[in-house]
Parts: sequence; structure tokens; C-alpha cells
Amino acid sequence: MKRRLITVLIFAFLLILMVSGAVMVSAQGQSVEEIHRSFPISSDGRISLENINGRVQIKGWDRNEVKIDAVKRANREERLREVDVQITADSNSVRIKTKYSSNNLVWSDNAYCEDCNPASVDFTLMVPRGVRIDKIAVVNSPIDIEDLTGFVDASSVNGHLRATKLYGQTRLSTVNGRLEADFAVLRESQRVSLGSVNGSVALTLPFAANAEISASTVHGGISNDFGFEATDGRYVGHSLSGVLGDGSSRITLNNVNGSISIHREGNSSQSNLSQNKRKASTIKSTRSLSADEEFIQKGMPSRTEKSWESINTKIARIDKQRSTVDGQISSIDNLRGVLEQQWNVSPEEKRAMDAERSVLDAEKEALTAVKRMLDKQKSSLEADLVALEAKSKEERESKAEFKYTFRQR
Repeated sequence: MKRRLITVLIFAFLLILMVSGAVMVSAQGQSVEEIHRSFPISSDGRISLENINGRVQIKGWDRNEVKIDAVKRANREERLREVDVQITADSNSVRIKTKYSSNNLVWSDNAYCEDCNPASVDFTLMVPRGVRIDKIAVVNSPIDIEDLTGFVDASSVNGHLRATKLYGQTRLSTVNGRLEADFAVLRESQRVSLGSVNGSVALTLPFAANAEISASTVHGGISNDFGFEATDGRYVGHSLSGVLGDGSSRITLNNVNGSISIHREGNSSQSNLSQNKRKASTIKSTRSLSADEEFIQKGMPSRTEKSWESINTKIARIDKQRSTVDGQISSIDNLRGVLEQQWNVSPEEKRAMDAERSVLDAEKEALTAVKRMLDKQKSSLEADLVALEAKSKEERESKAEFKYTFRQR
């Protein structure tokens, strides 16, 4: 009887913790905090979410309720407490934001400083299908969205974005990440906008879609299952336009550095080809990262020299990437210079050239951001080298002291 009473009390205590929104556990050497909340909301309410580090999954269901499951993870409990999941809710809206105590977040790939990395927060949301997704804005986070009939606005920096079974007006964008969108229905006057910088864009449309399609790229090809022909830009890039059915909805696709593919639902041959390409790309990416991941996962090799060699290899790789980015920026500046020299043009040509200038400026801004990121990574690696030098000095001194002691004996 006493044992049963203790079990009931423990269960009640855990239930209270879960209802209050947080349970502290430890899994695989990590500190983990779970948050589970539910809020009533109107079927056409508004939802927004901002996250910096962690996966975001959103799925529609038939309840007038938002169910939030958030999981915070960190290598140290102190780092877990540095991030706060802020939720503001009423009957018409739910707003979620991860807030870090410091705005100066730094990620390190130093095997000795895994605890230095900030905590991550993974979100899983179940929402009414007809809600309006006002804003999903994430950094270092992949996004998965499924089965929504209302307006959707989502963007990801350094993460893929995948949205399936969409029915409503949509605006999706990525920077350094692929974008995939699949529409179950296109309604009359529906507007769809997809855009990416440094990532492929793939759109799947219903079999009997009615849409006016406009697509353009700066660097990257355009393919489709509908027989539309892509044309080369006068100075840079490619473009495509066409009308499906009565053209009652409007679709706009843009990509600065990556391909655009437009598929018809049920076209298995094209879909399989696209999936095979993505799988090959994933395999290639995994192989290219394996050396870095091996260094991170194994930790400090037995000899300091091996660590030096590994870090110097990474620095050389970053220098090579930075050189490539500098070359791309130089090419953009040259192309922009060519556009500036075109004076005797018609008003229509001038508008087209102005649009191309804007696209080039956007690409240059994105590449400049990549340069800053590479410089930051290089600085972190150079700091690792300084730490290794100090460790190597300690090892040499320890070895010399051991030899001296041994000889004295």
C-alpha cells in the first residue's frame, strides 16, 4: 500500500511539472528541458515563431487548438538556462520566440569546446489547418510545414524549408538552404512566391493547375514538366514564363544562386530524377563533411601535431572558399559595370536592367554575409591553434619533467 502511494505521488509530481511546462532530464550526456503547452485559438487565428537554432515542424489538424512541444538541448545545464522560450497567446493569436540572454552567440567546432555552443530548441506545433502563419523566421534551423489551408509566410537562413499539402497563399524563402513546396490545390487569385539565395527551389503543382508562372535565376538553370521554354537573360541569368489553364493564380519564383524546377503532380519520372539528384548531393555533402565531423566527434587525437594538421587543413579550406566568394563578388561587380555603361536603351530595357541590378546587389549582399561567416570560422580556428600551442607546451614541459625525474632515480 505504501509503495503504491509513493508511486502515485511521484506520478502526480511529474504531471504537475509537465503541466507547468518544463521537465528537466538528462539524455546522452546532454541537458534537456521539455516544454509542453496547449492554447485554444480560432480556426483562422494567427501564429508566428522565431527561432535561432533548432528544427521547426508545423502540421495542421482539425482542432481549434495550438499544441506546442519544445525541446531545449545543451551540453551544459548553465547553457540551457541561457535560452528562454517566450509564448504569448490569446484566442486569436499565438506568438513564440526563443530569446537568448546574450545577443553575441558563437558556435565553435573545437572538440574541446563543445560546451561553448549555445542551446538549441526544437519545436513541433500542431495547429488548426486554416490558421494564418504570419511569420516563421529561423536561423540555423530547418523548417517542415504540412497540411495548411491558410496563408503561410516562412523563411530560413542556413537550413532547408519543406512545405507540403499547401492550399493557400504562400511566401517562402531560404538563404543557404534548399526550398521545396508542394501544393494540393491552387485557388483562383491565389498568390505564391518562392525565393532562394544559394539553394535549389523545387515546386510541385496539382495535375490540373490554373496558374500564370514567372521564374528567374541569376546563376542556375530552370526546368519544368509543362513544356515551357527558359530563355537566357541579356546580361545574366535565365527566365521562364507561361500560363497553365486559365492562369487564375499567380506564381513567382526567384533564385540568385541555384536551380529552379517546376513539377507536375504525379510525374514520377521527373520526381524520381529530382530525388536521385538530391540524394547524390546529400551523399556528396556528407562525404565532404566527414573529415571535419570525424575530427569533432573523436576529440583530441593522441598527438597534438595531428590536431594542428587538421585545423590547418580547415583553415586552408576556408581560405579557398573565401577566394571563390571573392571571385563571385568580382564577377558581380563586372556585370554591374556593364549594366551601368548601357545608356542608349528603351524605357522597357531600362526597367529590365534595373531589375537585374537589384538581383545582383542582393546576391552580392548574400556573398558578403558568407565572407563574414567564413572569417568568423577562421578566427575561431586560429584561436584553437593558440590553445593547441599552449597545450603542446604543457605536454613538452611535462615530458621533460618526467625524463628528469626518471634519470634521478
